Amino acid sequence: MTIGHMTPHTLRRTFASILAVCDVPPRRAMYLMGHTDPTLTLAVYQQVLDMGKGAVESLEQTLGCTLAEARAIYNGEALPSAQAAEEP
Repeated sequence: MTIGHMTPHTLRRTFASILAVCDVPPRRAMYLMGHTDPTLTLAVYQQVLDMGKGAVESLEQTLGCTLAEARAIYNGEALPSAQAAEEP
């Protein structure tokens, strides 16, 4: 996969967007991002929540997994597909 010109700002915004899509609470995201002003964190979150249709699919394609799988990985949980396979 080729990634065009990326700046540290782009990577930080992407990280913040992934946190929002994975339902990380804004207070925790603020800590992870190093923000001291919750207004900045919430502004990024609102932009992600306002994304149009197709944005989730694009993010999943970029990540190479579903958002449910990304959430499980982030939280250190078993992957959803692995949980379904373990059920009787």
